[in-house]
Amino acid sequence: GSQPIGPVGEHVFSLTSDSDARGMGIQMLHNGQPMPLNTEIGLRSVQDGTVPLNFEARFYQTEPSSNLRAGLAKGALNFTIRYR
Repeated sequence: GSQPIGPVGEHVFSLTSDSDARGMGIQMLHNGQPMPLNTEIGLRSVQDGTVPLNFEARFYQTEPSSNLRAGLAKGALNFTIRYR
């Protein structure tokens, strides 16, 4: 799986060990903002029908450009959605 890495406050997690790429991690976003890892966040009230949760992911450079290596980049992250 992936582990938290990178600058404090950026909420970046590592690529998995079977990735070829190096020097980057993955950052989850909620409504365009970095989403804290290992923290419960409130999302929105659930309505009848479709409820978009507005999650995105992007690559985040964690090392100097000279250390970057292109290749397959995979991440694994578990999350729980709790309905109340």
